[in-house]
Amino acid sequence: MENGYSVFMKDRELQLKDKLGRLMARVEMKKNRMYKLELKIIQDKCMQLGVEDEAMKWHFRFGHLHFGGLTKLVEKEMVLRLPKMEFEKKFCEDCVIGKQERTSFQGVPSTEQRSNSD
Repeated sequence: MENGYSVFMKDRELQLKDKLGRLMARVEMKKNRMYKLELKIIQDKCMQLGVEDEAMKWHFRFGHLHFGGLTKLVEKEMVLRLPKMEFEKKFCEDCVIGKQERTSFQGVPSTEQRSNSD
């Protein structure tokens, strides 16, 4: 994982360790086969989102999760206080831009390629 952290799952337990191997969290698997990790907030931080559309707010909160995925979360009641709403037929410009095909940079020609062009 990022920054050297590691996750270890065995039987019905998940362990989160830092890069020095110290145990940071131990979580038991719930009946729905999910691991619920409750974190204590050390420093409050307020971030404001300038979007009025509730469906888009939830799309952003879940890291641009596709709208079909948000619909499934509502249908299966997998998220507490996630309101029942219409997630289909929404459009996120950032997601479209992120899915565009990228072109590679032109590399510096190797010495062999340069000598062949002479």
